[in-house]
Amino acid sequence: MAIREAKISDLDRIMELIGQAQNYFKANNIDQWQNNYPTSEVILADIHNHECYVIEVDRKVLAIMTLTFTVQPEYSNISGENWKINSAYATIHRVAVDNESKGQGLATELLDFATAKCSVHRVHSLRTDTYENNKSMQHSLLKNGFDKRGVIQRAGVADMIGFEKIIK
Repeated sequence: MAIREAKISDLDRIMELIGQAQNYFKANNIDQWQNNYPTSEVILADIHNHECYVIEVDRKVLAIMTLTFTVQPEYSNISGENWKINSAYATIHRVAVDNESKGQGLATELLDFATAKCSVHRVHSLRTDTYENNKSMQHSLLKNGFDKRGVIQRAGVADMIGFEKIIK
């Protein structure tokens, strides 16, 4: 198993994983990633910005994640506990795991990878968000050292629950 930056040649497979996730969300009444999001253009931008990572096993991409160190403007509008650290942070977006590989710890591998990247960059806050009814992602985040921080309001999108992991 290897975690590496995604390449343009991975795009079709990444979009397959996103399609699987969209179908899973729809079947489980989770209103996340519906309405044709994320698009291939969004993923291409992640790839071009060197922010999209994949887990590859036997030359097959089984999981994806976007990790960015840029400020997320929507994260300034959080209600609840608020963020623990208000300096530089990294953000995880767009995590998806192949349906046949769920339960094998791949999401944990991605979260550990993101944590290690933060340590290398000397960033002590790792953030992400998810829909309120995406209980599987919330479980994974809590199991991997993230704390629920509050609700992030985004224009035109359902409120998201913000999570943060402090990296020592």
